[in-house]
Amino acid sequence: MRHHNQGGTMANLHKMRFRKNTLILKDCEINDDDANNLLEVFSESKDKFKEITTLAVGCNQLTARGAAILANIPSISNITTIIINNNMLGDEGAKLLLTIPTLIALNLSNNNLTDNAFETISPSIQSLNVSCNKLTDYAALKIAELPQLTHLTIECNKLGNLGAMAILEKCKQLAHLNIAENDIDNLAMTKFKENKTIKALNLNRNLFDNHGLVELLKNNSISTLGISHNNIKMNTELLVSIYNNPRLTRFYSANILKTKSDDPLINAFTNNNKVSDAPFRYSDQAATFIAGAKEEQPDNCYIKTLPAELILKIATEAGDNTLENRYRARICLFLMDVFGIRPRNEYASARLFQANNKLVLSKPKVNTQNPTKHTWF
Repeated sequence: MRHHNQGGTMANLHKMRFRKNTLILKDCEINDDDANNLLEVFSESKDKFKEITTLAVGCNQLTARGAAILANIPSISNITTIIINNNMLGDEGAKLLLTIPTLIALNLSNNNLTDNAFETISPSIQSLNVSCNKLTDYAALKIAELPQLTHLTIECNKLGNLGAMAILEKCKQLAHLNIAENDIDNLAMTKFKENKTIKALNLNRNLFDNHGLVELLKNNSISTLGISHNNIKMNTELLVSIYNNPRLTRFYSANILKTKSDDPLINAFTNNNKVSDAPFRYSDQAATFIAGAKEEQPDNCYIKTLPAELILKIATEAGDNTLENRYRARICLFLMDVFGIRPRNEYASARLFQANNKLVLSKPKVNTQNPTKHTWF
């Protein structure tokens, strides 16, 4: 193989690694001259790279000139994914990559992009990461026109309700949406509630409050939800909304604003360090409502488990057959099953497990019509 271009930049290409179908040149000080060398390597060694479908060149020194060169690689290879985050592409460089007709996935995060980069986008793109740029609702409206988009990461930008609602309304195949660190408030929550395709949603660091979250939790499609660092205060209504959602299996809620309350159940959830960042999980046997109860992911657990005595105290005070106390009894049953706690005596057991004159087992019954939804009463 002959050496290309001046300056000895071929040395940087010698750092390339391969993982499955990915060529990796991440954080290798790759510049625009190296991009030209890489294009020539692909041209001369097509057989060697025929299995490569992903080109990862993030965290380098590529500018618009390098992007113009790399944009030619998919036409002479099987590359359908380009990961080029943390470079210096700017709008002109991004435009060249966004219009590659065979591209399926593209990561352009942290490239100093504005709305001007998104005048035209290839309709073939299914996965797009444009986080940490300077995008507004205008770019979101353009992205919303992608007919095959299934994964979108657009966190840490300047989107408002208009852009968020356009994405929710028009992207009919969108399953994963990370729209954290934008300016989305309660107004958009109705659209989030009505969406039927999104399974994983990250809304951390936005502007909505309890009213918006309760509305959002009426969505029965989302299984993973992040709502950390919003204007949220934990209360009984919110706990019940979280618990009663039939699909939610992972719930990230760090930094829920602390709420002073006479209710020991509320205080238990809001005053134990952080209220989570660890998963909220259902299983066939029981669910983990308190992060770390089963210690499945101890490194991600930021909340102390509730003392058994506190759970029993709350539980035995929840026997009245009012609607709110029945909800509280549900939550306590749920916690007790997770921790393997049982009431001390038959009186406490009878008060806790009664509801509508029916005996309630401490393990959920699986709903045969909807196996993911557990029936407690």
